[in-house]
Amino acid sequence: MGQRNRINFSNQGFFLPEINLGLDCREFLEISFISHAHADHLGVHNRVILSKPTHDFYQLRMKGSNAEPVILDYYENMTFNNHRLNLFPAGHILGSSQIVIEGEETVVYTGDIKLRRGLTAEPIEIVYCDTLIMEATFGHPRYVFPPQPEVYAMLKNEIEQTLNQQGIPIVFAYALGKAQEAIAVIQNFGYKVTTHHRIKQYLDVYQKHGVRFKPVTTLDQEWGDVLVLSLSNKWRNFVAPILKKRTIFLTGWGIDPKAKYQFQVDTVLPFSDHCDYNELMQYIEIAKPKKVYLFGRFVELVNDLKRKGIQAKLIQPGQKTRSLAGSI
Repeated sequence: MGQRNRINFSNQGFFLPEINLGLDCREFLEISFISHAHADHLGVHNRVILSKPTHDFYQLRMKGSNAEPVILDYYENMTFNNHRLNLFPAGHILGSSQIVIEGEETVVYTGDIKLRRGLTAEPIEIVYCDTLIMEATFGHPRYVFPPQPEVYAMLKNEIEQTLNQQGIPIVFAYALGKAQEAIAVIQNFGYKVTTHHRIKQYLDVYQKHGVRFKPVTTLDQEWGDVLVLSLSNKWRNFVAPILKKRTIFLTGWGIDPKAKYQFQVDTVLPFSDHCDYNELMQYIEIAKPKKVYLFGRFVELVNDLKRKGIQAKLIQPGQKTRSLAGSI
């Protein structure tokens, strides 16, 4: 890439100046790759490179944007400023993508990723690279999630206990990605699900792209066994009058002992759509990069990589704009 590893970072995302390409930038650019459609990865640009499902979510979430979409299938090559680009599945939510940029060296930007196979997202693929720019939300050794079947069993137990006590189980989850995964899991338990319009709208996109669900009702229809809602003041206030209920929030932060007090719910389960610490390390060991830039809050993974002889640097949210050329 011309000056190798010249990567500009600000709190608004990453930018590769030699090829004029943004990576999940939120400030306006001529063109930016969008890894997936969560709000902290979205921006308004002249052109956006994304997968088909992410484009559908982008249209729902960024109404009024006139961005010209450059829609790529996974593994489809695109020539861009004398480099070859292609997208690989990230395993995070439906349509989530990693971008591989091949020139003098191979650069991979992961966006958010998950190694565990879910029910509603494409399974991740790991690509060899020279430079890895990696989201590392749970880059601390204390964040090791239980095996996925155990987490599902925890959720089933919470629902069963609540229903046995004639209560209403209320599962709080992020509206896009986590909610659809939770609905798939809960339906596999045999329960009927009710949700609100926005989650149902995203669910319809999942079904458009071949992810099958049983019928789901909305709150203005007959309620099923379990409510799946977004965790917000609006929905907290909505369920507040329900006397017999149990509120369950699904997030990787559920590893923290005081999570239920932080999120003001009855219980928090470590049901995550991100890699835990061990999976982040496993990804890096497979990809074998020469340099790793980790975007996250924790320095522990960086220190462990350095002890293994891998050049690594932490980029924390809130850092001022800077060039990362030659910084590791």
